[in-house]
Amino acid sequence: MLRKKLFLAGMAAAMGALACTGCGSGSTTSETAAAKQEGTEAAAGEEVSSGNSGKAVEIEFFSLKPEAMDCYESLINRFNEENPDVHVTLTSTSDAQTVFLTRVSTNDIPELCYVYYNATYIEFEKEGLFEDLTGDPILDLVDKSIQDMAYVDDSIYCVPVTLSPAGIYYNVDLFEEKGYTYPQTYEELIALCEQMKADGITPFAFSDKTVSTIGQRAERLLGGNINYQVADKFAEVGAGNTSWTQEPELRRLAEVELELHQYCQDDFLGTAHEDAIAMFVNQEVAMIYSGTWAATTINDGEPDFRYEMLSFPAIDGVTPYACTNPDTCYAISSACTEEERDGAYRFMEFLLSQEAMEEWLQTDLSPNMAVNAEYDVDCFSTLTKEMNEGAISLLPSVSQPAGFRNSWQVLIQQLLIDQDIDAFLQASDEVTMEYYN
Repeated sequence: MLRKKLFLAGMAAAMGALACTGCGSGSTTSETAAAKQEGTEAAAGEEVSSGNSGKAVEIEFFSLKPEAMDCYESLINRFNEENPDVHVTLTSTSDAQTVFLTRVSTNDIPELCYVYYNATYIEFEKEGLFEDLTGDPILDLVDKSIQDMAYVDDSIYCVPVTLSPAGIYYNVDLFEEKGYTYPQTYEELIALCEQMKADGITPFAFSDKTVSTIGQRAERLLGGNINYQVADKFAEVGAGNTSWTQEPELRRLAEVELELHQYCQDDFLGTAHEDAIAMFVNQEVAMIYSGTWAATTINDGEPDFRYEMLSFPAIDGVTPYACTNPDTCYAISSACTEEERDGAYRFMEFLLSQEAMEEWLQTDLSPNMAVNAEYDVDCFSTLTKEMNEGAISLLPSVSQPAGFRNSWQVLIQQLLIDQDIDAFLQASDEVTMEYYN
């Protein structure tokens, strides 16, 4: 028990700055256990009659997804009305990741959690913080392919629902107007960028002020376009068996990054992710590199804007794969009482129901693997077809030490500043050895 407490405290401290795909706020906000209780009582309002106790079982649902706040509030209200013996409240803050990790460090874990499947949460699962769902019928509500991606040592502790691949968003109308063809190889992409520059068009907008988007882009290019098993190579470097100065993957990544940045806006290091999306929507650039999570923001900016997202073109003959991980995942705290577990389970079942999925798909356009989701998103149709045919790989960061990508992505940002590939490789050796030992 002492080891577990020390581990949790250490993880919270080390992961306090961990970048996440999204975090948000909801109908109940909470930064401490006391605030959580106060928010729960305020949200509960009148006492709800239930069963023998006369009170509804209180379930706190902690979400890390800000763009889903309105959707979750609506679904929670509907569930609470239909289930008077269970009362769900939504908890999240603008710094939800930090708050969640702090609460984990004090063993104050919400009954139901929205988590991202990454190295941090794999460690939590190994420590027994979430209930083991191996063999549970609820897993039948999602496709087996995404189940298989979420196992930890032959066990599964969450219900994975969506995936988060990335690629190039391009302006369909512009391509049709100019007669551009989407490139199939990296060489064709560079040739297209040259043609766009000749036509007075800025090919790309990059958002390198937001360092997390650099890490997202880099690891997806590595694991989807350069070496599907690059995570094994990181482990080899970390074990001291080889060096990034000797291996080709990071050098090739650096070359691609520097070359692509010859075809973007001047102030790429001063551009945040939302600004790059705005430049794309406003047709100041022809393309952006981002993940499926950007589609909702693009649609909000200009509903009639015609765009598509396709895989990054083949680099050196490697067939492009969608490098991704389970994104939306639901996990039940192992500290739940039997009544709390039942309430959290029922709400999780509701979130995976057809009626809930119909509303969810209006909020989150990422590839959805729930069996009750009628997923048909035009801008991702080609990408989804490729994924269904097996063109998919797992993000390297899933198997890397917690916090590694946060440190490593800063090195890529520095590469974009000084353009020194050898210095980048040496620094990557150092940070890999640091985290893997």
